[in-house]
Amino acid sequence: PATGEQVWYDDESGSITSALAVNEDTVYITNGGDAIAVDQFTGTRLWTFTPADFRPLTETPAIANGVVYVTGGSAVFALDQSTGHRIWRHNLEAQSKISAPSIANGIVYVGGVALYALNAVDGHVVWRNRRAGVNVSTPAIAEGRVFVNAEDPQFGLWAFDAQNGAFLWRSEMPGESEATVTVANGVVYDIADDGELMMFEGALGTFLGSLADPDGKPFSSVFGSQPIVANGTVYVATGEFQSPNRVDAFHLP
Repeated sequence: PATGEQVWYDDESGSITSALAVNEDTVYITNGGDAIAVDQFTGTRLWTFTPADFRPLTETPAIANGVVYVTGGSAVFALDQSTGHRIWRHNLEAQSKISAPSIANGIVYVGGVALYALNAVDGHVVWRNRRAGVNVSTPAIAEGRVFVNAEDPQFGLWAFDAQNGAFLWRSEMPGESEATVTVANGVVYDIADDGELMMFEGALGTFLGSLADPDGKPFSSVFGSQPIVANGTVYVATGEFQSPNRVDAFHLP
C-alpha cells in the first residue's frame, strides 16, 4: 500500500464485475461463475465454489462469523470461510438477479423484486417487504434501519426497520439510482443519474442538500458508484455513463 507496486497477479477466467471482499488474510472474489478465495499475500487459490446448477455469481461477497455469503440468480449461499463448502442455500422467488448481500446482527439482507432478511445461521426468511417495488439495491444497514434504492415505479430512497421490515420513509430521487447508499453520522448519501450527490437525514428522510461536480460531470450510479465517507470527507466517482474517469472529494460541514 505504501508504493502501489504490484505484489502478485491472478488471471481469473470469467468476468469480475464487482468489488472484492477481504477478511483477515484472504481475498474473496466472484467471477461470474464461481466464488473464489485467494491468499492476500501470495495470490494462491485456497478454494473455489461453483453452484451445482451453475448459477452466475457476480456480486461482492459478504463475510461474518466464519461464513462467506454470496448471491447468484435468485439464490443466496452461505459458505464455510475456510473450505468453501456450502453450509446452506435459500432460493428466493424466481427473478433474474438479486443484489449483493449485507449482514448485520445475524441477519443477511438482499434486494431484488423485494427486500429480504434471512437468518444468517440457517437461511430461513425472517421477513420480506415488497413495498419498495423492484430493482432493490444492495442494502445498507445503520442505526437499526435498512436503506435501499428501488423503483416503484419512480426511483426512490427507502428506509425500513432492520428488525421487522416495517416501512419507515421514502424520499423520491430525481433520476435513476442503482448504487448502494452510504450512511455516516446519521446522514444517508445517495447518487442519482441527474449528476448530484444527495444527502438525507437518516431518521426521517428529510432532504439536507446536494453536492455537484464543479465541472458538471455527472455522478454515475448505474455501475455502483457508492459514496465513501472518511475523516470528514465524502468521495464520489465521477464520469459519463459506464465510464467514470475521476474521483471528487468534498469536505463535509
